[in-house]
Amino acid sequence: TNGIAGITIVTSDVTLDLNGFTVQGVAGSGNGITVPNPEGNLAIRNGVLDSWGGNGVNAANGYNSQFERLRESNSGGDGLDTSSNCVVLVCSLSGNGGYGIDAGNNSTVKDCTASGNSLDGIAVGNNCTTKDCTASGNSSVGIAVNGNNCTVKDCTASGNSADGIDVNGNNCTVTDCTASGNDGEGIN
Repeated sequence: TNGIAGITIVTSDVTLDLNGFTVQGVAGSGNGITVPNPEGNLAIRNGVLDSWGGNGVNAANGYNSQFERLRESNSGGDGLDTSSNCVVLVCSLSGNGGYGIDAGNNSTVKDCTASGNSLDGIAVGNNCTTKDCTASGNSSVGIAVNGNNCTVKDCTASGNSADGIDVNGNNCTVTDCTASGNDGEGIN
């Protein structure tokens, strides 16, 4: 409680394998997993984060890192935040009070699902690739490209409260995607 994180990573070159276990938050808790200072070469994988007061995984300071097979839901903030040069694979983010996934520049988001989040389902920065992802029922944009030189491929965005896929950058490519039933544009 009192904003305390479940797990804090304070050094680089760490692998955290949750081995299928759940890191459970409680009322008034902080982030499920947090990286408070710039740390690189992290791997966080194979577990569940549920009901944290802050973000499920707050790795906005975690660069050149990998996040794989995480299921995160019902947190007060974002589901998963990363810094630059990261890979997010086979993650499911739902029912969070912020973004589902907020990935930094030069990152790849692949085979992920973001649904029912209060902000964008998946948001990425410059030079990012989003592939084989599904974003549905989010209260804002399904997939938000907030940078230049990005690719969105083989993704589905449906039932979001704003655009399905929204590109706010130059030199971006959106191919082989499906966008339906969104309150805004399908692909903007």
